[in-house]
Amino acid sequence: MSAAAACALLIGGSAYAVTGPVFQYSAPRNGFLAISNMALAPADSTETADYSNSANNGLAATGPRCFTTGLNFPNGATVVKATVWYRSGSTSNVNFLIYRNRFSDADTDSVVNDTTINDNSGAYKSRTVAADPAAALVENSKYAIGFRLCMGDGDVFHHARVHYTYTNAGD
Repeated sequence: MSAAAACALLIGGSAYAVTGPVFQYSAPRNGFLAISNMALAPADSTETADYSNSANNGLAATGPRCFTTGLNFPNGATVVKATVWYRSGSTSNVNFLIYRNRFSDADTDSVVNDTTINDNSGAYKSRTVAADPAAALVENSKYAIGFRLCMGDGDVFHHARVHYTYTNAGD
């Protein structure tokens, strides 16, 4: 008896082949995409000075600076919300958004709307913002998705997490 036949008998006597092009889950599943402070890069050449970035102490700036990174989700996923962990200095506020750019014309939509966190406490905190349902569907054939963070003197970004749902096993 072949190994495949023996395995089929152990499973219940019948073997089934997966022949469809996409494995579909019967109910949406939760996924989480972590964004480390170490994944962010200066948004442009004017942002390349006066900041520090370390695994232990987070991303900190002296003066207004913006940072970005690309995000990769399974095609067909839906972005639910984003949470950022930060410390806000006494003179400025952390600002973040998730956006998507259309390949056809480079136009931009906000997936998680531009959010300024008004907090000058200096305490380690988090803020969660829901995605805009009109732009939450991931369509990798149409859009590239990114994360943008802006902050000022005394602000520190530690990390973020994007919660999304998906119904298939991948692209």
